Amino acid sequence: MERRQEPRRPFRPWALAFLVLLLLLGGGAFGAWEAFQARLSPVDAESPSQVVVQIPEGASTQAIAQLLYEKGIIRDPLAFRLYVRFKGEDGQLQAGWYGFSPSQDVASIVAMLRRGEVLEFSFTVPEGKTVEEIREILLGLGFWSADEVDRALRDTRWLEELPPPGVKEPLEGYLFPETYRFPYGTPVAEVVGKMVEETYRRFTPERRERAKELGMSVHEVLTLASIIEKEARFPEDQPKISAVFHNRLKLKMKLQADPTVAYALGKPGDQLTKRDLQAEVSYNTYVYEGLPPGPIASPGEGAIEAALHPAEVDYLYFVSAPDGTTYYARDYGTHLRNVQKVRQESRR
Repeated sequence: MERRQEPRRPFRPWALAFLVLLLLLGGGAFGAWEAFQARLSPVDAESPSQVVVQIPEGASTQAIAQLLYEKGIIRDPLAFRLYVRFKGEDGQLQAGWYGFSPSQDVASIVAMLRRGEVLEFSFTVPEGKTVEEIREILLGLGFWSADEVDRALRDTRWLEELPPPGVKEPLEGYLFPETYRFPYGTPVAEVVGKMVEETYRRFTPERRERAKELGMSVHEVLTLASIIEKEARFPEDQPKISAVFHNRLKLKMKLQADPTVAYALGKPGDQLTKRDLQAEVSYNTYVYEGLPPGPIASPGEGAIEAALHPAEVDYLYFVSAPDGTTYYARDYGTHLRNVQKVRQESRR
């Protein structure tokens, strides 16, 4: 009977290298294995430090090993490479920015690289911030140059429609106020795109349908919501302030919203003069009827909801006291009395 030959196992160079290393490390397999394990142990088990390392796209295991060795993260590049081969993870290590410590052993480092446990950064955009203020937040992170940030904040490709003429900043109102997390190395254009995407995500089909019922575009809703955001000191006032503006728009009354003038002139709202309120600028709702050309800040969820669902009241006026208390009126005479009340409270 003819004997069947067993298939020959493929030659694995790494296995030979591993065997040679064991022989070189000491006399006897047990001692050699212990010596190899020592080369996989932490460089400094007591180290509290973290070293930020960027693993480039397409880097080979050899290149990664050398980089980690030069950064003082591993003891032996060859031992690292052999461990990766032995675990069958060659080509599985992911690029990105990592935070490694000399107190880690090779096994934990390789596990992080395999899972892609890259470093992340986070930042928060508070409600009511302008593009200029968000620019400072992004620059403060220290990852991008001013030119990179400025280009990203002027990029209109993220918008569903180009902004109308006269808009001061194309992305004003579209950078949703939220806390964001991104991997280290994320381009600022991607960050800004995500912020715009988040704004559109908040405009659910139901909200878009509601905007149509009101005869408003997404841009107009954001514009009104941004004014509500800047005017309301407390969330419970947003629907009522929204009602005042909706009622005025229906009656073709000027909105007369101080924050629109402050935005146009780049001045704090409490420093506006009578002359400022007469300035011939497109955002001045004391001079021009209707909504300004675009948003004046980034409105939050509450302000957007208020713009779409104003309170069912017939107020046409409001004035806010220094403590945030807002007084509403249906007629101008009552409004003047409210203004006088606020002035008296301010003097106390």
